[in-house]
Amino acid sequence: MATILISGVFLTRNKARRQLDGENKLSYILNRFPFIMEVIYLLLTYWIYQVCRAIGAAVMSGGTDVEEKAKEHAVALINFEKSLGIFCELDVQGFFLKHPFWLGVLNRVYSYIHIPGTCVFFVWMYYTQSFDTFAPVRRSLSLTNMIAFTIFTLWPCAPPRFLPDYGFIDTVHVNGNASIWTTNKFCNQYAAVPSMHFGYSFFIGLNVIRCGGTRKDWPLWKRFICIAFGIFYPLLLLTAIVATGNHFFLDAVVGGCAILLGFACNKAVLVFYPLQVKLFQILKIRNPSPILEPSKKELYQFIPLVSLDRSQNLTSVQVE
Repeated sequence: MATILISGVFLTRNKARRQLDGENKLSYILNRFPFIMEVIYLLLTYWIYQVCRAIGAAVMSGGTDVEEKAKEHAVALINFEKSLGIFCELDVQGFFLKHPFWLGVLNRVYSYIHIPGTCVFFVWMYYTQSFDTFAPVRRSLSLTNMIAFTIFTLWPCAPPRFLPDYGFIDTVHVNGNASIWTTNKFCNQYAAVPSMHFGYSFFIGLNVIRCGGTRKDWPLWKRFICIAFGIFYPLLLLTAIVATGNHFFLDAVVGGCAILLGFACNKAVLVFYPLQVKLFQILKIRNPSPILEPSKKELYQFIPLVSLDRSQNLTSVQVE
Protein backbone atom coordinates (compact mmCIF):
# COMPACT_ATOMS: atom_id res chain seq x y z
CA MET A 1 0.00 0.00 0.00
CA ALA A 2 2.83 2.38 0.86
CA THR A 3 4.49 1.64 -2.50
CA ILE A 4 1.29 2.48 -4.36
CA LEU A 5 0.83 5.79 -2.55
CA ILE A 6 4.50 6.79 -2.96
CA SER A 7 4.19 6.03 -6.68
CA GLY A 8 1.16 8.31 -6.79
CA VAL A 9 3.12 11.13 -5.16
CA PHE A 10 5.91 10.70 -7.75
CA LEU A 11 3.56 10.49 -10.75
CA THR A 12 1.64 13.64 -9.86
CA ARG A 13 4.58 15.88 -8.98
CA ASN A 14 4.86 19.33 -10.54
CA LYS A 15 8.34 19.45 -12.03
CA ALA A 16 8.14 23.20 -12.74
CA ARG A 17 7.21 24.20 -9.19
CA ARG A 18 9.74 26.48 -7.45
CA GLN A 19 9.73 27.74 -3.88
CA LEU A 20 8.46 31.33 -3.65
CA ASP A 21 9.90 34.12 -1.54
CA GLY A 22 8.43 33.92 1.94
CA GLU A 23 7.02 30.44 1.40
CA ASN A 24 7.96 27.85 4.01
CA LYS A 25 9.30 24.40 3.16
CA LEU A 26 6.13 22.51 4.04
CA SER A 27 4.02 24.74 1.78
CA TYR A 28 6.49 24.22 -1.07
CA ILE A 29 6.53 20.42 -0.68
CA LEU A 30 2.74 20.15 -0.62
CA ASN A 31 2.52 22.28 -3.77
CA ARG A 32 5.40 20.46 -5.46
CA PHE A 33 3.86 17.04 -4.72
CA PRO A 34 0.11 17.73 -4.53
CA PHE A 35 -0.86 14.06 -4.18
CA ILE A 36 0.62 14.14 -0.67
CA MET A 37 -2.61 15.87 0.37
CA GLU A 38 -4.59 12.99 -1.12
CA VAL A 39 -2.45 10.48 0.78
CA ILE A 40 -3.26 12.37 3.98
CA TYR A 41 -6.97 12.30 3.12
CA LEU A 42 -6.86 8.58 2.33
CA LEU A 43 -5.00 7.72 5.51
CA LEU A 44 -7.31 9.94 7.54
CA THR A 45 -10.36 8.25 6.02
CA TYR A 46 -8.84 4.81 6.60
CA TRP A 47 -7.92 5.44 10.22
CA ILE A 48 -11.22 7.11 11.05
CA TYR A 49 -12.90 4.04 9.62
CA GLN A 50 -10.59 1.77 11.64
CA VAL A 51 -11.29 3.71 14.83
CA CYS A 52 -15.01 3.44 14.11
CA ARG A 53 -14.56 -0.30 13.61
CA ALA A 54 -12.71 -0.48 16.93
CA ILE A 55 -15.55 1.37 18.65
CA GLY A 56 -17.99 -0.99 17.00
CA ALA A 57 -15.93 -3.99 18.07
CA ALA A 58 -15.87 -2.71 21.66
CA VAL A 59 -19.62 -2.21 21.60
CA MET A 60 -20.07 -5.66 20.13
CA SER A 61 -17.87 -7.30 22.79
CA GLY A 62 -20.73 -7.40 25.23
CA GLY A 63 -20.62 -11.20 25.49
CA THR A 64 -23.00 -13.88 24.32
CA ASP A 65 -26.00 -11.51 24.09
CA VAL A 66 -24.38 -9.50 21.29
CA GLU A 67 -23.15 -12.63 19.53
CA GLU A 68 -26.60 -14.20 19.66
CA LYS A 69 -28.22 -11.01 18.41
CA ALA A 70 -25.78 -10.84 15.49
CA LYS A 71 -26.48 -14.47 14.61
CA GLU A 72 -30.22 -13.84 14.85
CA HIS A 73 -29.84 -11.06 12.31
CA ALA A 74 -27.85 -13.35 10.02
CA VAL A 75 -30.57 -16.00 10.25
CA ALA A 76 -33.15 -13.32 9.50
CA LEU A 77 -31.22 -12.48 6.33
CA ILE A 78 -31.24 -16.16 5.33
CA ASN A 79 -34.98 -16.35 5.83
CA PHE A 80 -35.54 -13.15 3.88
CA GLU A 81 -33.40 -14.42 1.00
CA LYS A 82 -35.37 -17.67 1.04
CA SER A 83 -38.62 -15.72 0.80
CA LEU A 84 -37.20 -13.93 -2.24
CA GLY A 85 -35.91 -17.18 -3.73
CA ILE A 86 -32.30 -15.96 -3.88
CA PHE A 87 -30.69 -17.99 -1.08
CA CYS A 88 -27.92 -19.71 -3.04
CA GLU A 89 -24.76 -18.85 -1.05
CA LEU A 90 -24.31 -22.49 -0.03
CA ASP A 91 -24.42 -23.56 -3.68
CA VAL A 92 -21.80 -20.96 -4.62
CA GLN A 93 -19.47 -22.03 -1.82
CA GLY A 94 -20.09 -25.71 -2.56
CA PHE A 95 -19.06 -25.19 -6.18
CA PHE A 96 -15.73 -23.61 -5.25
CA LEU A 97 -15.04 -26.18 -2.54
CA LYS A 98 -14.93 -28.68 -5.41
CA HIS A 99 -12.35 -26.48 -7.16
CA PRO A 100 -9.71 -25.76 -4.48
CA PHE A 101 -7.38 -23.87 -6.81
CA TRP A 102 -9.99 -21.24 -7.64
CA LEU A 103 -11.14 -21.14 -4.03
CA GLY A 104 -7.55 -20.38 -3.02
CA VAL A 105 -7.50 -17.53 -5.54
CA LEU A 106 -10.72 -16.10 -4.11
CA ASN A 107 -9.40 -16.44 -0.54
CA ARG A 108 -6.46 -14.23 -1.48
CA VAL A 109 -8.63 -11.81 -3.42
CA TYR A 110 -10.79 -11.35 -0.33
CA SER A 111 -7.82 -10.87 2.01
CA TYR A 112 -5.39 -8.83 -0.08
CA ILE A 113 -7.17 -6.84 -2.82
CA HIS A 114 -9.60 -4.71 -0.80
CA ILE A 115 -7.33 -1.89 0.50
CA PRO A 116 -4.45 -1.95 -2.07
CA GLY A 117 -6.99 -2.04 -4.92
CA THR A 118 -8.67 1.07 -3.53
CA CYS A 119 -5.31 2.87 -3.29
CA VAL A 120 -4.45 1.98 -6.91
CA PHE A 121 -7.82 3.34 -7.99
CA PHE A 122 -7.28 6.69 -6.26
CA VAL A 123 -3.83 7.08 -7.83
CA TRP A 124 -5.33 6.34 -11.27
CA MET A 125 -8.27 8.65 -10.65
CA TYR A 126 -6.12 11.56 -9.50
CA TYR A 127 -3.64 11.09 -12.36
CA THR A 128 -6.21 10.84 -15.17
CA GLN A 129 -9.13 13.06 -14.07
CA SER A 130 -9.62 16.74 -13.34
CA PHE A 131 -9.75 17.73 -9.71
CA ASP A 132 -13.41 18.78 -9.85
CA THR A 133 -14.19 15.21 -10.97
CA PHE A 134 -11.87 13.62 -8.43
CA ALA A 135 -12.88 15.54 -5.27
CA PRO A 136 -16.55 14.42 -5.10
CA VAL A 137 -15.41 10.81 -5.53
CA ARG A 138 -13.05 11.07 -2.59
CA ARG A 139 -15.72 12.75 -0.48
CA SER A 140 -18.24 10.04 -1.40
CA LEU A 141 -16.04 7.27 -0.01
CA SER A 142 -15.52 9.16 3.26
CA LEU A 143 -19.26 9.64 3.71
CA THR A 144 -19.97 6.01 2.78
CA ASN A 145 -17.64 4.84 5.55
CA MET A 146 -19.64 6.90 8.06
CA ILE A 147 -22.89 5.41 6.77
CA ALA A 148 -21.48 1.88 6.97
CA PHE A 149 -20.23 2.42 10.52
CA THR A 150 -23.66 3.59 11.61
CA ILE A 151 -25.38 0.55 10.12
CA PHE A 152 -23.12 -2.16 11.46
CA THR A 153 -23.04 -0.58 14.91
CA LEU A 154 -26.80 -0.25 15.22
CA TRP A 155 -27.58 -3.54 13.47
CA PRO A 156 -24.78 -6.09 14.12
CA CYS A 157 -24.86 -9.08 11.81
CA ALA A 158 -22.71 -12.20 11.82
CA PRO A 159 -21.13 -13.38 8.56
CA PRO A 160 -22.21 -16.76 7.12
CA ARG A 161 -18.98 -18.39 8.35
CA PHE A 162 -20.32 -18.00 11.90
CA LEU A 163 -23.21 -20.30 11.04
CA PRO A 164 -21.66 -23.76 10.57
CA ASP A 165 -25.00 -25.38 11.46
CA TYR A 166 -26.32 -24.08 8.15
CA GLY A 167 -23.40 -25.65 6.28
CA PHE A 168 -21.15 -22.60 5.83
CA ILE A 169 -17.35 -22.98 6.05
CA ASP A 170 -14.77 -20.31 6.88
CA THR A 171 -12.31 -20.86 4.02
CA VAL A 172 -10.16 -17.77 4.67
CA HIS A 173 -9.14 -17.93 8.33
CA VAL A 174 -8.83 -21.71 8.75
CA ASN A 175 -6.31 -22.05 5.91
CA GLY A 176 -4.00 -19.20 6.93
CA ASN A 177 -5.13 -16.94 4.08
CA ALA A 178 -6.20 -14.03 6.28
CA SER A 179 -4.39 -10.70 6.01
CA ILE A 180 -3.75 -7.86 8.45
CA TRP A 181 -6.85 -6.12 7.07
CA THR A 182 -9.11 -9.04 8.04
CA THR A 183 -7.59 -9.96 11.40
CA ASN A 184 -6.37 -6.73 13.02
CA LYS A 185 -7.49 -5.72 16.49
CA PHE A 186 -9.88 -3.12 15.07
CA CYS A 187 -11.83 -5.74 13.18
CA ASN A 188 -15.50 -6.00 14.11
CA GLN A 189 -16.50 -9.61 13.44
CA TYR A 190 -20.20 -8.70 13.46
CA ALA A 191 -20.06 -6.05 10.71
CA ALA A 192 -21.26 -8.16 7.78
CA VAL A 193 -23.91 -5.60 6.82
CA PRO A 194 -23.09 -3.69 4.72
CA SER A 195 -20.33 -5.52 2.84
CA MET A 196 -17.66 -2.89 2.26
CA HIS A 197 -15.52 -5.39 0.35
CA PHE A 198 -18.23 -5.31 -2.30
CA GLY A 199 -19.09 -1.66 -1.62
CA TYR A 200 -15.54 -0.50 -2.36
CA SER A 201 -15.35 -2.66 -5.49
CA PHE A 202 -18.71 -1.35 -6.71
CA PHE A 203 -17.51 2.19 -5.96
CA ILE A 204 -14.34 1.61 -8.00
CA GLY A 205 -16.08 -0.14 -10.89
CA LEU A 206 -18.76 2.55 -11.14
CA ASN A 207 -16.22 5.37 -11.26
CA VAL A 208 -13.88 3.63 -13.69
CA ILE A 209 -16.81 3.26 -16.12
CA ARG A 210 -18.15 6.75 -15.44
CA CYS A 211 -14.81 8.57 -15.67
CA GLY A 212 -12.93 6.32 -18.10
CA GLY A 213 -15.37 4.23 -20.07
CA THR A 214 -17.45 7.24 -21.15
CA ARG A 215 -14.57 9.62 -21.78
CA LYS A 216 -14.88 10.60 -25.45
CA ASP A 217 -11.36 12.02 -25.75
CA TRP A 218 -9.86 8.59 -24.95
CA PRO A 219 -9.29 5.95 -27.66
CA LEU A 220 -11.91 3.23 -28.01
CA TRP A 221 -9.60 0.45 -26.74
CA LYS A 222 -8.86 2.33 -23.52
CA ARG A 223 -12.55 3.01 -22.90
CA PHE A 224 -13.34 -0.66 -23.54
CA ILE A 225 -10.75 -1.72 -20.94
CA CYS A 226 -12.31 0.66 -18.40
CA ILE A 227 -15.80 -0.70 -19.03
CA ALA A 228 -14.64 -4.33 -18.89
CA PHE A 229 -12.71 -3.72 -15.66
CA GLY A 230 -15.59 -1.75 -14.14
CA ILE A 231 -17.87 -4.76 -14.63
CA PHE A 232 -15.36 -7.51 -13.81
CA TYR A 233 -13.91 -6.09 -10.57
CA PRO A 234 -17.13 -5.87 -8.50
CA LEU A 235 -18.27 -9.26 -9.82
CA LEU A 236 -14.93 -10.75 -8.73
CA LEU A 237 -15.27 -9.33 -5.21
CA LEU A 238 -18.92 -10.39 -5.03
CA THR A 239 -17.92 -13.96 -5.89
CA ALA A 240 -15.07 -13.84 -3.36
CA ILE A 241 -17.14 -12.62 -0.40
CA VAL A 242 -19.84 -15.25 -1.00
CA ALA A 243 -17.57 -18.20 -1.85
CA THR A 244 -15.43 -17.63 1.26
CA GLY A 245 -18.44 -17.51 3.57
CA ASN A 246 -17.93 -13.90 4.60
CA HIS A 247 -21.10 -12.28 3.26
CA PHE A 248 -24.59 -12.90 1.98
CA PHE A 249 -25.77 -11.44 -1.31
CA LEU A 250 -27.98 -9.00 0.59
CA ASP A 251 -24.90 -7.71 2.43
CA ALA A 252 -23.55 -6.69 -0.98
CA VAL A 253 -26.85 -5.03 -1.92
CA VAL A 254 -26.73 -2.88 1.22
CA GLY A 255 -23.07 -2.06 0.52
CA GLY A 256 -23.97 -0.89 -2.98
CA CYS A 257 -26.84 1.23 -1.64
CA ALA A 258 -24.48 2.84 0.91
CA ILE A 259 -22.15 3.79 -1.95
CA LEU A 260 -24.99 5.36 -3.96
CA LEU A 261 -26.16 7.29 -0.88
CA GLY A 262 -22.60 8.52 -0.31
CA PHE A 263 -22.48 9.78 -3.90
CA ALA A 264 -25.81 11.53 -3.57
CA CYS A 265 -24.88 13.33 -0.34
CA ASN A 266 -21.10 13.77 -0.70
CA LYS A 267 -21.21 17.57 -0.40
CA ALA A 268 -22.11 17.13 3.26
CA VAL A 269 -18.41 16.44 3.90
CA LEU A 270 -17.60 20.04 2.89
CA VAL A 271 -18.81 21.15 6.31
CA PHE A 272 -15.33 20.21 7.57
CA TYR A 273 -13.48 22.29 4.96
CA PRO A 274 -13.24 25.54 6.97
CA LEU A 275 -11.32 23.62 9.64
CA GLN A 276 -8.69 22.70 7.07
CA VAL A 277 -8.46 26.29 5.84
CA LYS A 278 -7.86 27.46 9.40
CA LEU A 279 -5.19 24.81 9.98
CA PHE A 280 -3.37 25.81 6.78
CA GLN A 281 -3.43 29.45 7.83
CA ILE A 282 -1.91 28.54 11.20
CA LEU A 283 0.83 26.45 9.50
CA LYS A 284 1.38 29.17 6.86
CA ILE A 285 0.75 26.73 4.02
CA ARG A 286 -0.17 28.21 0.66
CA ASN A 287 -3.66 26.97 -0.14
CA PRO A 288 -5.48 28.93 -2.87
CA SER A 289 -9.25 28.65 -3.05
CA PRO A 290 -10.25 25.20 -4.28
CA ILE A 291 -12.69 24.53 -7.10
CA LEU A 292 -16.09 24.85 -5.47
CA GLU A 293 -19.63 25.73 -6.41
CA PRO A 294 -19.98 29.49 -7.20
CA SER A 295 -22.10 30.04 -4.10
CA LYS A 296 -19.37 28.57 -1.90
CA LYS A 297 -16.46 30.68 -3.14
CA GLU A 298 -17.01 33.66 -0.90
CA LEU A 299 -17.52 31.45 2.15
CA TYR A 300 -14.25 29.58 1.57
CA GLN A 301 -12.15 32.47 0.23
CA PHE A 302 -8.52 32.15 1.26
CA ILE A 303 -6.29 35.22 1.64
CA PRO A 304 -2.82 34.50 0.14
CA LEU A 305 0.02 34.43 2.62
CA VAL A 306 2.40 36.29 0.33
CA SER A 307 1.84 38.29 -2.85
CA LEU A 308 1.68 36.20 -6.01
CA ASP A 309 3.32 36.97 -9.32
CA ARG A 310 0.58 35.84 -11.74
CA SER A 311 3.16 34.98 -14.39
CA GLN A 312 4.65 32.26 -12.22
CA ASN A 313 3.74 28.67 -13.05
CA LEU A 314 2.14 27.27 -9.90
CA THR A 315 0.29 24.10 -9.12
CA SER A 316 -1.84 24.60 -6.03
CA VAL A 317 -2.72 22.04 -3.45
CA GLN A 318 -6.25 21.16 -4.44
CA VAL A 319 -8.36 20.58 -1.36
CA GLU A 320 -11.97 20.51 -0.34
